[in-house]
Amino acid sequence: MVKRYYKIIRTVSGILIILISIVIGFSFSNDLDNVYGENYAVFNDGWKVDNNKIELPYGESQATFTITNTLPVVYNDQLLVVWVYYDSFEAYIDGKLVQHSKDNIYNGISTDGGKKEIWIHLNNEYSGKQIALTITLQRELYGAAISQAFITTRGEYAAKTLTENIMTMIVYSTFTVAGVVEIIIAAIFLGGDYSKKRKQIFKSLLYAGLFSVFAAQWLVNDCRLPYIVFGHIVGFSILNIIAFLLMPLFFFRMQRYMYEREDNYAKAIDESITIIVILALILGIWGIVNWGDLIYLAQLLSVSVLMVVGYYSLINIFTDNGPNNYKAVSLANLTFVLLAVAALVLYIGSVISNYDTVFLFDLHIYMIVQICLIYRRISTSIKEERELVQTKIYAFSDELTQLGNRRKYYQTIDGYNTLPKNFAIIMIDTNRLKYYNDNLGHEAGDELIIATAKCLKYAFGHFKESNICRIGGDEFAISLIASKREIEDAIICFKEKMKDWKGDHIEGLYAAVGYASVSDFPGATVNDLQGKADESMYKDKSNFYKNNGIDRRGT
Repeated sequence: MVKRYYKIIRTVSGILIILISIVIGFSFSNDLDNVYGENYAVFNDGWKVDNNKIELPYGESQATFTITNTLPVVYNDQLLVVWVYYDSFEAYIDGKLVQHSKDNIYNGISTDGGKKEIWIHLNNEYSGKQIALTITLQRELYGAAISQAFITTRGEYAAKTLTENIMTMIVYSTFTVAGVVEIIIAAIFLGGDYSKKRKQIFKSLLYAGLFSVFAAQWLVNDCRLPYIVFGHIVGFSILNIIAFLLMPLFFFRMQRYMYEREDNYAKAIDESITIIVILALILGIWGIVNWGDLIYLAQLLSVSVLMVVGYYSLINIFTDNGPNNYKAVSLANLTFVLLAVAALVLYIGSVISNYDTVFLFDLHIYMIVQICLIYRRISTSIKEERELVQTKIYAFSDELTQLGNRRKYYQTIDGYNTLPKNFAIIMIDTNRLKYYNDNLGHEAGDELIIATAKCLKYAFGHFKESNICRIGGDEFAISLIASKREIEDAIICFKEKMKDWKGDHIEGLYAAVGYASVSDFPGATVNDLQGKADESMYKDKSNFYKNNGIDRRGT
């Protein structure tokens, strides 16, 4: 899993370098300025209303009005582009109606989504003639206005927009690719059998990835490039609004799982945001609420979430001194919140302000910090989990033989509520351990125990649910599922292996073995079987000392 993870990171790094190179190459190529620059001209001056000169932006005090100007020399492939959120418009050149607004349709329903630019197609004969625009503005909470106007070709408009938004495109590329990779990594690990704490970390990574992807979509659509290049202004505009709605939800969930907040207040906020977003999307899709009005809801959700996360951050900075101290996270959050609020204020104030520059800087620094912190938590969690696994190994393992220990044996057999058919218990007691310890030293005694363990693994390790454990100094116990014939054959194999054993101190081993199976004692409990196996083992041990003429008390 770790190797695959590093392969993914290496691949993604390569993709990001390629994407950034392409974006920079296209954005800064010298033919852009030298050849096509003449096709873009600002057209903000000279506009009049009722023969009175005005300055752009204009229109906050009037819902419907007519503005006029005189066109410069224009060409067939050019457009007059006017940035304005409108309900309807009519364009007259030299008193003749040349263009008018049409209904924007989404899901078969008229919508104001995408009504934010007027494109008027020009041709040579319009040069030097008067243009009049009668515009009905959209109802705007913060006031509506014509922001700016310019004459350009569609290709130059796209090229200029791309050049002016080079950082946006770099962030869009990096955040989209990185976000998708984070989502994939989180999904892989969330599907595994991990602790609740570990899953919270990967949930945080999942929503960090989703936030990255949708923030990238919002940024690239907000700079207007996609519909300038591809058209579909309604679709891209609505995608922009959807991304704006989902961003506060994903951001809050990322923070909630980052801070491990499972209190009722955090859950209530999460559920409330989720319900509001789902209802808003349903109402927008069915045309009950205008998509343009959902912008205000998205702004309200963003401010609310920023306030909550800012509160979490302040509380954590001043009060959290525990083992899960996230003061670095909190400082990053607080910085992000302050800059995001500043960007939002600029955005609300004017659509042509530098809010995107502030937000880009904020988002770029913030996400780098957040992702680094998330991966640090993942690394810490993996280390803790490995330590826990190692602790469990030590708790249930016999250090000398590497078999299970007494705790492991009894935990396993106590786990059977109903004993399976052919379930059996085998008891083993290595002979003459005291003799070897007293006469050849404890190294010889350890060799005897280790050799017995190896012979047991050789003979019984392949059985179904085989649980081989050392439960005392020279005592071993095995629980397994096997037929009577298989067990007896394995016991013979075990004893033959012991006879052939040659070590540094000992040649030939001896152990007493006894077993009891459910097939021989139907209805027996685990304790019953263990008692029967013990009786059989002690008989085998007595026979060994009697047949070899050895005084058991001295061995």
